[in-house]
Amino acid sequence: MKNSLPERAPKSQTGTEEIFEQVAYGLLSVPEAAKAMKLSIRQFYRRLAAWKRGEAADPPHGNKGRPPSNRLPDDIRLKIIELAVTKYQDFPPTLLTQYLVKNEGIKVSKETVRKILRELSPQASEQGLRRAGHFLRRRRSRFGELVQIDGSPHRWFGPGQKECSLIAFIDDATGRIAAAGFFPSETAAGYMTVLLQYIRAHGIPLALYSDRHGTFRALAQGRSKNVEGTQFQRVCDKLQIEQIFAQSPQAKGRIERLFKTLQGRWPHEFRVMGIEDMATANQRMDELIRDFNQRFGIDPREPLSANCAVAEESMPEIERICAWWHERVLSKSLSVSFGGSILQLKNASARKFELMGKKVSVIEYPDGRAPEMVYRDARGKEHLLCFEARKRKTLERTEYLESSKTIDACLDRIIEKEDLRPNGFVMKLECEMAEAKQRQAQRKERDQKARELEEKLKQRKNRSGK
Repeated sequence: MKNSLPERAPKSQTGTEEIFEQVAYGLLSVPEAAKAMKLSIRQFYRRLAAWKRGEAADPPHGNKGRPPSNRLPDDIRLKIIELAVTKYQDFPPTLLTQYLVKNEGIKVSKETVRKILRELSPQASEQGLRRAGHFLRRRRSRFGELVQIDGSPHRWFGPGQKECSLIAFIDDATGRIAAAGFFPSETAAGYMTVLLQYIRAHGIPLALYSDRHGTFRALAQGRSKNVEGTQFQRVCDKLQIEQIFAQSPQAKGRIERLFKTLQGRWPHEFRVMGIEDMATANQRMDELIRDFNQRFGIDPREPLSANCAVAEESMPEIERICAWWHERVLSKSLSVSFGGSILQLKNASARKFELMGKKVSVIEYPDGRAPEMVYRDARGKEHLLCFEARKRKTLERTEYLESSKTIDACLDRIIEKEDLRPNGFVMKLECEMAEAKQRQAQRKERDQKARELEEKLKQRKNRSGK
């Protein structure tokens, strides 16, 4: 009989069985029964078939015990384990996932890689205990408004290598590395070298945000008015860059987090890329910065840049300012001592009494080019002086406040005061260059007229001789 019920073991009548019986005798439709049991029609038919076979009313799924269709193949899993303990040893999960796709052609999720690494080292914890969080300051709106600068000493090229410092400039608005370089130690000369890289690439920034290290400001500056600023302060004052000093490492957390990220990635990447020293790393710095910015950088809220562009013909003057300036006093013989040599002025006998005993600055360039000497007259105008070195030797290089709650207000005051007008240094430099070109044109015109007059006198003399 079509609607006959199957023989079943005696069981207590439940609500589920009653529904199945009503469906079997045609007293209840399948959609109504499925709705009553809060099941889909497909699941209801599966349970009804199991009930007719005398099985449990809630049978296990048909795929139970079968391997999932998206399971990682064993050969791929073994390959990942082999790479994780050999070529990519100690790589964190996200970085290892990136290199598996990039170099090995293995595309897996980072959570799969994380699970494999956790199985290999169950005792290792990927992250330590989280410390108390700090209130995050909102990013600035334009590129170049605020650039955080700092250095990070670390064994960047492996545990067996010497420790060196990475000096980096990171833009607050975009989180992108704007300039960086490796140096033996964290010095003012290194910061000025990276600042020069930044200016070449982007222009003069509005403000630099640093800690209160002696590199950035004179330590006794607040106690005595006679204390001169540091070399870095001189450069910032000359280029009209505002300096803002942080009260704590957390106040400049963006660059602190940058160094934490780079220390977890770059040493491992350097081993794979074959970078073993500072010179090679600095040569490939553009590639490293570009890869980081593509992965972690964001777009600013406002597209207009706050950097002041600098013309290519003005860069020699910028390089002179960013070099190392040594203060000296001219002797009665118009000479100074510098770097194991005596620098003697040439063709200055007519100005001997004017220059004798005056302060001059000997400019030392980091790239090893010949030094220069600058004299500033009573009007503040700078003059390059010609000199020759006696006992010429190799000139040795000389190594020598704000909080996160108040920085936005400070920057707003700076922008209100300075941002609406052009950079005074650039304007002065452009005016001086325009005046020099005008003098050069006048000199050419005067020489041309002198030649024409000389030619007329010569022709007149020839006619009178005839």
